[in-house]
Amino acid sequence: METVKLNVTRKKSFVGGAMPYRILLNGTELAKIMIGKTVSFDIPKEPATLEIAMYGNALTFHKIKKSVQITPESCRTGVINCTITTKAKTLGVLTCGLLSAVGKLEIDLEYC
Repeated sequence: METVKLNVTRKKSFVGGAMPYRILLNGTELAKIMIGKTVSFDIPKEPATLEIAMYGNALTFHKIKKSVQITPESCRTGVINCTITTKAKTLGVLTCGLLSAVGKLEIDLEYC
């Protein structure tokens, strides 16, 4: 089976900094990633759903998550770079996560 390299980098942010993000591919957890870290995986060269999620924080009831469709067959060099950025949500920060999640997740994919 042909594979490609998936590099996932989590940018530094004060929002959710103490909690890891879970990285799931087609519903299967691959790893957890902390702020400022990068993890790499060899994944099958076929369409898949990449989901990044943060949950399990005792201070908030709301999950921070996002999923994207990836198409590894579009890769020319066999490398996909994924960057995770967490931005603060005003309502979530003001209510300490009681009414809304404290942050929102952005995923940037680069097919090399």
